[in-house]
Amino acid sequence: METINLQAILKGTIAVHITSLFPKKRIIRTRFSTNPLKWFRDTVHFALNEPVQDLSALQTGGHAAVWSGKKFCILIPFDKLYAVHGKHLQSFSPEDTFFTKSVPLPEGTVILILPDGIPEAIENHVTTQEEVAGAFQNPPSEGFFQKDIGGIIYRFFNPAQAWNIVDVAKATIQELGYSLKFFHDKDIRKINELLGIKDFIAHNIHWTAWLEDFKIGIENHKHSIDYMRTLIVKLEEQGIVFPIIHERDGSLGDCFDAAGKRFNFMTQSHLSNDERRASEALAWSLFNEGNYPSRLQYPILMAIGMLQSQKTPSNYHNAIRFYLNDYRKYIREKLPKKVINSCAGLNDLLSATI
Repeated sequence: METINLQAILKGTIAVHITSLFPKKRIIRTRFSTNPLKWFRDTVHFALNEPVQDLSALQTGGHAAVWSGKKFCILIPFDKLYAVHGKHLQSFSPEDTFFTKSVPLPEGTVILILPDGIPEAIENHVTTQEEVAGAFQNPPSEGFFQKDIGGIIYRFFNPAQAWNIVDVAKATIQELGYSLKFFHDKDIRKINELLGIKDFIAHNIHWTAWLEDFKIGIENHKHSIDYMRTLIVKLEEQGIVFPIIHERDGSLGDCFDAAGKRFNFMTQSHLSNDERRASEALAWSLFNEGNYPSRLQYPILMAIGMLQSQKTPSNYHNAIRFYLNDYRKYIREKLPKKVINSCAGLNDLLSATI
């Protein structure tokens, strides 16, 4: 088996981060670090030796990922990046290399700044309007001017020309001497092992993705809870008496109310799409079985699992508990007690010490 020269791999690799956010104070900040009450994404992601390409919604399974319209590209020689932030490296892959925590920019970093990003560069005292105007009064043939500030190269592109950040990044990577085909014959899993990464897995099944899914899930559940309230009013207007019990041998939504009346709230007429989704969430919540993310109990059980998992670093525990308690408070405030009592095990999860 061919021996892998790890130092040669690191020196032959450049990390590529395309973004619309200027790296203030020489740091690529995670969303969690900028606003922990809004975001639970504490990772920074890079492609290696080539920029990421635009992806359609069909390719991502969700929203389209359009990188070509971004304003900045940050290029970091990987040996220098690893030297300053290697202990936070979670996965090494040409398509998606990612670190936890905000990333400090080492010397040797090159920041490509398209015209739309120049005002932010000025705001962060990297250049001035006068310097930009002077540099492009007699436009350089290559279409940009650059300056070195503390070992970081800032490259500004001519506002009079049209640019695409993906194309610019690709050309600059080749100019700097990195090969777009560098990883075509490399054993990525073995490289991860040499870097001390035992579990080489994609981000969407990594523990950091659990944190993101947890926070997003809570926001989605709050949305459902709001529509559950209107659904409950409609049911009570039809004479349904809470608490209700799900009929175990029936279809999803088949229930008996407190007066023994049999009904199915999934088949109620005149429900909006949001109310129908809320009715499905309530149906799964009633009997709380299986691994259905739409049920009200799910975020609480997910939080318990993350807090108990050895993979989740303890420094995230306080944030997990904050989001968890906020969610439990939301349920108590928005849903009547008679509805909470109808959902198997929910009352215990709301009152448990976690």
